[in-house]
Formats: sequence, C-alpha cells, structure tokens
Amino acid sequence: MEIFKDDTGKIYNWVVSSLDNGEEYPNDLTLGLLHGNIIIGGVIYSKVNEDVFLSIYTTSPKWCSKKTLSILFDIPFSIFDAKKAKCAVSKDNKSINKLLKGLGLQQEHLKRARADGSLGKLFSIDKNNLIKKRWFKIWAEQLKQLQTQ
Repeated sequence: MEIFKDDTGKIYNWVVSSLDNGEEYPNDLTLGLLHGNIIIGGVIYSKVNEDVFLSIYTTSPKWCSKKTLSILFDIPFSIFDAKKAKCAVSKDNKSINKLLKGLGLQQEHLKRARADGSLGKLFSIDKNNLIKKRWFKIWAEQLKQLQTQ
C-alpha cells in the first residue's frame, strides 16, 4: 500500500463526488491510497478549529491495515497539531460504524442533518487515547515522506 499526497486535486474531486452527500470538504490535505498501480481510496483532511476531520472513501478493504490506519490517524496530530481526529459517517453505514468503534474512536453524538438530509454519527479520538491503542504505531519515516512530497 502506498500513500501519496494529492497535488493535482484529482483524488480530492474523486472522493467528494464519490461520497456524493452534498457536504463541503475544506481541503487542508488530501492523500491517495494506491494498491499496486490502482487507486483504491482517498482521504481528505479538513482542519476545523482545533480538530481535524477525516473524510475517507475507498473502493477496496485492502487499505485497512494497522500500518495505514496508524499513518492516517496520526496525521491530524503530527501535521496539524489537532486536539482531536474526527470522522462523521452515515448512521446507516454499519460496517464503518463498527470499524471506528473497534479502533477505539468514541461516538460523540448524532451529527446534525447532513446536506443530503441524512443523519450522521460523529466519532473522535484524541492523541493520548490513540497512542494507547494496540493497533497504533508511529511510522515516522512515512510521515516525513508525506510532509516533503
């Protein structure tokens, strides 16, 4: 799995159009997820006050490794110095709700009605709780590469 910085805006546009829920996604950083030579996902990082929201879209479960998750969830803290990393997901997306709970993110509340009229759940984790998770490991070299791309 290769994680790369989206300098062209193509991954950002693909993620936004694929999520297709009418939400606005400030683009503070967008990363692509490459498996072999196929782009299988993208992550948009949006800094809002002291927190960073991750908007994730994938076409394959192959992205979901401990290493990839560690890198993606460390970025809000190592690059943005965020207080919390947050993910808003549809309340009906049972597999992602289960994944986020399993990773140790806490459900804060039901999010306001989204732009597409659906209701979403808001999950978050702070750095102190993240570094305590068994699945988490700091991948300093990979983070350094992303910062210099």
